[in-house]
Amino acid sequence: MRIPTSLILLFIITCFSSFSQKKVGVFYTGLLLDPVIMNDLIGANPSNGVTNRYSKSPLFPQYILDSLHTKVLNFASVITKGDAEYIFKINKGDTVFTFTGGEIEGFPRNSKKAALLANCDEYLDIRFNLLSMGGSDIRLPNGKQSRLKPSLKVTIKHFDKMGVQLNKYAFNFTDFQWKQGTKKYVFVKSVVERRQAVMHPEDIYVLILKGLDMTEEKVVPNE
Repeated sequence: MRIPTSLILLFIITCFSSFSQKKVGVFYTGLLLDPVIMNDLIGANPSNGVTNRYSKSPLFPQYILDSLHTKVLNFASVITKGDAEYIFKINKGDTVFTFTGGEIEGFPRNSKKAALLANCDEYLDIRFNLLSMGGSDIRLPNGKQSRLKPSLKVTIKHFDKMGVQLNKYAFNFTDFQWKQGTKKYVFVKSVVERRQAVMHPEDIYVLILKGLDMTEEKVVPNE
């Protein structure tokens, strides 16, 4: 069977695009939570949480961590138009160095100097700081109003392959309300009875996803 020339050209272009996509190394992803929010998470006592050996802060449920890893990498790929991957710092004994305590666990905590050894085309340093105040009221899944008024500070540094800074973005989001009919994410229902003062891991997850969306909307038009 003879294959049309147009299809051959399309195949060649597609293959070339997939192999020529730049490699982006995300060497630092800090997701810092306000101590007040951490205390609320401890009070929530999620059934699938595990105590952190370095602190009394509970680990986030694994399904939330897995999803956050995927979402952050996808976010990095979109804003850089590249193929993003994490670059972890490896300690002696092949131990992966990640965040503990007030940071959401499992994300890379590496230096730019060490990351450059990975020979990526570009590099990213992404930091989120979720505060308990400074924003607007939010309504929890149980229908009650949270006493917390979260705000999210986002800082992104974008470097070239030599470590020279290409761009820096800093945003402070204070409004997490969705307009009617445009809400993209819903809170995950929990099997535990919620208290008005408590924000659960699922709540934090949704706020971070919303923060990623709002950041992407601001960064992508400038890239």
